[in-house]
This record gives sequence, C-alpha cells and structure tokens, in this order.
Amino acid sequence: MLKKVKKLRIIQTNYYSTVHVFGNFTWDSFSRENTDEKSLGGPPRFQAPLLVKLGYQPCLHTRITRAQFQQFQILMRQFISKKEKMISPFETEHLIFTSKATIFKHIYVESGARKSSLLSNAGHIPLTQLGTRHFKQTTRKKHVAIIISPVFYELLPNEIISLSKKTDIPLYLDPQGFLRKINPNTSQVVGHRFWNLELFNSVDVIKISEEEMMCLCPPTITEGLLKEWNASTIHKMILKDLQKRNHGKIQWQNLRPKMIIVTKGAKGAELSMTLHQKGSQQPSFRLYSSPSFPTKVKNPTGAGDAFLVGFIHGWHISKNIESSLALANAMASFQISEPEILFSSEGHEEIERRMNWIHDKIIIDFPLDNSSL
Repeated sequence: MLKKVKKLRIIQTNYYSTVHVFGNFTWDSFSRENTDEKSLGGPPRFQAPLLVKLGYQPCLHTRITRAQFQQFQILMRQFISKKEKMISPFETEHLIFTSKATIFKHIYVESGARKSSLLSNAGHIPLTQLGTRHFKQTTRKKHVAIIISPVFYELLPNEIISLSKKTDIPLYLDPQGFLRKINPNTSQVVGHRFWNLELFNSVDVIKISEEEMMCLCPPTITEGLLKEWNASTIHKMILKDLQKRNHGKIQWQNLRPKMIIVTKGAKGAELSMTLHQKGSQQPSFRLYSSPSFPTKVKNPTGAGDAFLVGFIHGWHISKNIESSLALANAMASFQISEPEILFSSEGHEEIERRMNWIHDKIIIDFPLDNSSL
C-alpha cells in the first residue's frame, strides 16, 4: 500500500534539546591498493555533527584520547556555522580521557570485501554513576533520545538495562559492538550471535544492518532460515521469546522494543512496528519498506549513524514513520556520496528533495498474522 502526503520539510529543533550519545571513538586504519589511511571514526564522530546541524546539543558519553579530541574539535569547527558556534556544540561533562584508543585496521582484498582486525580497545564506559538527575526534563533542557552504539563491548548490557530503568527517554540501540568477536586464530573481527532478551526489552528501537541480521538471532536458528527473515520476523521472535520467558504474565503491550529497523544499503530499509488494536489480545505488526535514493557510493562509513540521526529527528518532530524513514534514508544517501551537502547552506533543500522522492515510494504491509505469541 502506497501512502502520499503533502511535501515534507525539515524542521530544526532548538539547542535546549539534548541527545545522549553512548559509544567510543575509534581510529580506523584503511589499507587499500598499497595505500594506508588513518581517520577518526566511531558513532560519536558521525552522529554529533549531524545532531548539532539539526538543532540538538549532543551529550557525549565516551572514552577518547587527547589526539582524538583535538581531531574531533577540528571536524566540528569545519562542519558548524558561526551562529552554531555561539552555543556549546556538545557537552563534555561525560568525556573520559584515556591514553588508549580503540583502533581497527581494515584491509580490502581483491574481491572488494573488507577484513577487519582490532588492534587495541579503549575499554569500558561506566554507566552506573548516571542517575535520574542526569536526565531530568526542564524548561531549559529537554532530553529527546539516548543513542546506545557500542563498537566493541565498551557498554555492558546489564548497565544499559539498569540505565533504562532510571529514565523514560526513548532508547535507540545500534548493537553492532555486541555482534562482533575476535577470531583467536586470525585475530580478525568476525560476526557473533547475540540474543539478550532483557536488553532488547529495555530499549524502544533497535537498528541493525542486513548483514548484522545474521547475528541478531537465537543460536538455534539456521542460516538458511535467516535469509528469509525481515524486520517483522525478528520483532515477532523477540516478543515471542519474552512472553515465553515470562510465562505469558506480561502483557505484550508492555514489551519492548516497539520498533525494529533493518538497513539494507542500496535496497533501502525496513521498519517493523507493533500495533495494538482495541479489543485484540495479540499484537499485529506493520512493516514499512523504504527505498534508498539512487546515488554513487564513495564511502559507506557513517551511513548507519546518519540514518539513525535522521530517523530520531524525524520521529521527534513528526511522530510519523514514513516521514522519519524518508529523512533517515535521505541523510544516509548523502553520507555515502556527498557528506559535505549535509552541512552546506543548501543542504536542507537538497535533503528535502530526496526525502520527498523516497517518501512517495514507501510501501506499508502487514506481513504477519495475529497468531498467539
């Protein structure tokens, strides 16, 4: 089913709106065709500038070296306008300065595939010291979202679960760091199956890539079956297992996550959302399929972070799934091709053009029946 609405526009928030960003910065070393490059990476590096550009004040909870911090400040000065510089572009209260950085080495092979190794790990970001006072809503400060984006186990699931109990701010989880492990024979980073129901039930939205979908699943599911899964299949499996574990004592309306997002690169993205129909004892699932905007890929790094920031902003200002998905995919399309457009004076107009093109092509379906969980 296709749905069209009036032309969509981007609305900036004010700088009293805070988004908390959890996850470590990284140094990423790339080896390709006898050349070596080193760049600053990690979710905060991509998420923070975009959040500022959309009118938020990011609060970064991360481990960072002095060299990374200097590089990050240079990037922020490069991206942020004079007007935006008048306001502190990000909060530094929760930065943990360290001498050890998380370093990934990426080697591209002839097939175009990338093999990654973890050379060092900055370590744990403690969440236990955070209390309700850190997330208190005031007239001068509104907390919009919490983004949880570990790169390699620097955030502990039990601490994230505890954090979720201290606040009602929406939690967005990108579990990429939990879906990796080190192969002891090759020292390479490989996929790792991860299925933590208590963690899933502590967040509102989970975003994964199509490749990561092979790892976010119970250990009993075969790879052949996984190839037929979509966002709603994973969503139903999580709620079904949660109901089973709790012997059906918890009403499904009280179970989380409320949304599962699967990004699919050039094929766009899927979003599964639970619906509660009055009088129904079982959930139904609405599946949104959004195309990507056709563009030449120069560098896919940061696309997932741009998508997530776009979705959070779209959902915050509109509470409309189609608009949020369209904005998310539009921002991701620029991140992989022309990231400078996202920060240019004409950026909003260009994003809105792609956003409307994508929005008109979103398909809504009800792929799963209401059979008992």
